[in-house]
Amino acid sequence: MKPFTLLCLLACLFAGIGKTNAQEPGEHVLGQIGWTFTLPPNFNIVSATDATQQNKSLSISAPKTLVNGKKDDLNYFNVTITPFGDNWKLANAQQKRIIYEAYQDEMPGVTLDSVSTKATIAGVTFDKFTVKIVVRAAHLTSVLYSTLYNGYNVGITCAYSDISIGRELQYMLDHSKFAK
Repeated sequence: MKPFTLLCLLACLFAGIGKTNAQEPGEHVLGQIGWTFTLPPNFNIVSATDATQQNKSLSISAPKTLVNGKKDDLNYFNVTITPFGDNWKLANAQQKRIIYEAYQDEMPGVTLDSVSTKATIAGVTFDKFTVKIVVRAAHLTSVLYSTLYNGYNVGITCAYSDISIGRELQYMLDHSKFAK
């Protein structure tokens, strides 16, 4: 087979990889944690996959991604769970430090501002770690909500480059439900 023909065939085969699958509006249920949410407008669900590497520095198993929701490359959310046992508070503090240092290492020259607070989502208390990233005139906000829930470290990450999209994601969280 000629190289050009092979290249065209491979391009056709892999054209759909990494693209989102449009979802109809409505509720989505993550049965593993009993969480129900409504997808924000113009967001699509991207196929969830398990993480392939373990994060040994946190002494926890590899996270399992339950869902990825994406509007575009800078505006998305995801939900992961990791079976967890002892010393969640220490591991959570280490996770925040690692995230902050990763931003510093991977994006030299950016301005970072972070804050850690508590937040309640559908009656469940989460640790909320917000990092605001400024690169030249561009602004990106990354928020990690994490909690120990039913034996899992549950992580909900929201990232947005526009405050109106941040409000859509917050609305999704504010109107979601955890099964009791």
